[in-house]
Amino acid sequence: MMLDALLGGGDVVWLATNTEVRSHCGSLVSAAATEPPQETVWRSPLVDGLCSESMRVGVDPAGRTVLLYLVAPASREDFRGFLDRWAPVLGRLPAWTLRVAVPRSLREVCEAYQQVLREEWETPLQPHTIDELLWYFERRRSVPADRYPFPPDPRFERAAGTFRGAWFDRLYRRWVRSGAAALSDAASRVISSALASGSGRVECLTLNHAYEHLSPVMSPADPPLQRPRMAPTACERPWRRHSNP
Repeated sequence: MMLDALLGGGDVVWLATNTEVRSHCGSLVSAAATEPPQETVWRSPLVDGLCSESMRVGVDPAGRTVLLYLVAPASREDFRGFLDRWAPVLGRLPAWTLRVAVPRSLREVCEAYQQVLREEWETPLQPHTIDELLWYFERRRSVPADRYPFPPDPRFERAAGTFRGAWFDRLYRRWVRSGAAALSDAASRVISSALASGSGRVECLTLNHAYEHLSPVMSPADPPLQRPRMAPTACERPWRRHSNP
C-alpha cells in the first residue's frame, strides 16, 4: 500500500532516510529562523518513525514539504497522536502538505478522519477555554473516576459536559503527564493559520488497488475483489476546511 501511495505522489521526491529528513527540515527552518538555533523536534528520535510502513516525507517541485500518512484499520487514535506530535514540526516549515492515503476498503472512514483533523488542527483552544480546562482538570483529578463531587458542583457538571470526548480525554492525559504546559501546543494558532493562508494543505488520496487478497484472514461478508486500477487518484470529495466561529 505504501508503494502505491508513493507512486501516486506525482513529481514528489521522497526522502529515503531519517538523515535526509533531518537535513531537509533543518535547512528550511535555519533559512527562516529569526531566533538563535536550538535543539528541535526533528533532531529527536521522533524523526526515526518517518521512514516507516505508515509515514514518509518528500519534497514537491515547488519545494513544499509533503508528509505522507497511510491510514490503517482502527488507527484513528494513532492519527490523533500523529497530528499532535508533528504539529510543532510543520508549524516551523514555510510550506507543507499533509497527504492522507486511504485504502479503497477504508474510504468510508474519511469523514471520521476529517473530524479528527478539525478537532486537532482547525479548532485552537481560546485562552478562556484553557483556563476553564485547567480548573476542570484539577477538579477531575481529585474526584474518583466516573463520579461527581459531593455536594454537587454546577460548574464541574457543566465543564464535564462541555469537555467530553476522546480529544479532551487525550488533553487530560497529557496534562497529567506534563502539567499546564501540555495545553500550550493545543492553543497554538500556527497550524490553523497555515491552513487558512494556504501555506499548509491537507489532501486525501484514495488508493484504488485491492489489497484484501494479501490479508491472511478475510471475512465471508467481504465483497469480491475487483480489478485494481493502475494508480491512486485524488479523493473524489475534497477534505473540507472549517473556520472557527
